Amino acid sequence: MSNDNNVLKPLCEPIGQLLNSGMEKTAELIAKGICKITGTQSESLKQKELEKKIYAMEESNKLKDMEQQVKDIEREKLVDKKNNVFVDGERYNFSDLFFNIGLTNKSKEMPILKRYEVKEVCNIFTFECPVGVTKSKIEEKIEEIAAFFETYEGNIEIRKHKNLIDIIVITSDIFDKVYDYDPNAFKSIEGLKIPLGFFLSDDYEIKMLVTDMSKNGYHSMLVAGSSGFGKSSAIRLILLHLVLNYPPEYLQIVIFAGKGDNDFLFMYDTPHLYNNKCYIDLDEIVGNEPTKKEEGTKGILDDLVEEVVKRNAILKKYGCKDIDEYYRKGHKDLPYKLVVFDEYSYMHSHKKFSRLQSLMGSLISTARSCGIRVITAMQDSQKEYYITQMRYNTNLKICYKAENSSHSRNMCNQDGLELIRRKGECRFYAPNMSNGKEYVMMKSILPPEDTDVLIKMIKNKYK
Repeated sequence: MSNDNNVLKPLCEPIGQLLNSGMEKTAELIAKGICKITGTQSESLKQKELEKKIYAMEESNKLKDMEQQVKDIEREKLVDKKNNVFVDGERYNFSDLFFNIGLTNKSKEMPILKRYEVKEVCNIFTFECPVGVTKSKIEEKIEEIAAFFETYEGNIEIRKHKNLIDIIVITSDIFDKVYDYDPNAFKSIEGLKIPLGFFLSDDYEIKMLVTDMSKNGYHSMLVAGSSGFGKSSAIRLILLHLVLNYPPEYLQIVIFAGKGDNDFLFMYDTPHLYNNKCYIDLDEIVGNEPTKKEEGTKGILDDLVEEVVKRNAILKKYGCKDIDEYYRKGHKDLPYKLVVFDEYSYMHSHKKFSRLQSLMGSLISTARSCGIRVITAMQDSQKEYYITQMRYNTNLKICYKAENSSHSRNMCNQDGLELIRRKGECRFYAPNMSNGKEYVMMKSILPPEDTDVLIKMIKNKYK
């Protein structure tokens, strides 16, 4: 009998379970029918319905979680595949870079390499950032990205692309090289062309950056930056190129040297220097206002402000809107006049500094069309030094290293100059640049041998 039980048990158990399940379902259906007729529902039935829904949701969520995990794994594989590349025999793992520096969104998505280009003088990497990686977050990490690529922070561009952001990294560092150039190549019979330095062009070639201060709107330039990073050297090179390439009857130069004339001794060997002197004494520069006891005296700046009025009257007499038109009509009697004020803010503690500001503001704001050009050099163009008249009438800027982000904003209305590390590195600002950018990163012409060669050429020319 026991053997029969053992044989029948496997057959009976499923039948019993089926009957039991059938009875439960029958009871459930009867209960639902009664509830429907009476318009009521038992608590136990409600609980069972709720448990079924919860179970179904849990199973659905498990399925979704599994599907999401599969998608995440596939996405990570794709990111790793795209972010691991060989360039010039060197392997780059960008996933490790972005993960280690925390450049991810809340979903731990990171920038993906869209493309890379190998050029003659540089490599260019373009990354597309996921939603949630913001411009400000990228800016916080620029120094670390630059260190990974062993490039300069200024070679990293953040560019908005529809609703996303691209990070463009250029690995070339133009600041580690010395470039040859011919100083005579900029000689011209017109304009005021000045070679300033070297930059990486839009077609990824190292080119010389040349500006022309004769252009309308280019009549005033600011050269700003911390001491020791190239500001004074830039002023010297500008003057050396100008006196080498333009005759004295075409260009006169007025120099105000806030800290003395040691940087401009070579100018005494040229016929371009106005009155053959550098003006150092502020009393001589701005004169004295009249008092009850004494008559006022004019300074050289007063003379220049008056000369603007005289020049504009001459232009009007001959029906010329500016000095370019005056020259085109064959007139030669109004030379360009370049006013250079080195270490302008150095005189801020002088009691006559407010008068200096007023005269400089008047000169810069009125000299646009009549051939007088102004270059002002200072360590930090704070508002109390660089007044509104000067700031808003100066379109050309060469900005070197700033002490901090606040000083950077004083110079160029932007952060970033505080990140500059080496002498000669700078930003050049000019209106309507061809590349559509606000500025160009540039390496100034700074090597001492260039200066020595130019000085010898000038002495030989004007001895």
